[in-house]
Amino acid sequence: MFRTAYPPENIAALNGWIHAIEKAWPSLNMNNELRACRSQVKYHILFAVSSLIAAINKQPQSVVAPASTTKALEQASDILSMAATCVENAMQNALIQTQTAGKVFSPQNWLKSNSSWQGETLVSGTQAGMLSGFPTGPGLIERMKAPPTAFSPRWSAE
Repeated sequence: MFRTAYPPENIAALNGWIHAIEKAWPSLNMNNELRACRSQVKYHILFAVSSLIAAINKQPQSVVAPASTTKALEQASDILSMAATCVENAMQNALIQTQTAGKVFSPQNWLKSNSSWQGETLVSGTQAGMLSGFPTGPGLIERMKAPPTAFSPRWSAE
């Protein structure tokens, strides 16, 4: 979701999502380790929102223009709940893998690693695939739809 030289409507949409995350923070279903890293986790939630929207639109390797997410922002609480679950489940999976390997897991280090966004992308794709089977799913899918022109390639720096 982050690019340089965003037009004002994209900046406004990103600002709307950050405010929605701040407002929803007390009710998001996350463990205490994630809650303790609020300054980092809110951006992981924002990434998970982007991943959910990309997966719904069958463009998992792309980034949606934030201005194209304003319909989704109207239903922010449901989408943010799903995004928080993406982060939570990705971290739980990493915790299990680390413990199985006999190593010590650090949530703070995981949040800074590539495996965090990879796990979040995997979980968001799974959630997006299951969404149509839930009673409120079709409505959420419709809100998260974006035109193909709203997507651009995801940047990567490793």
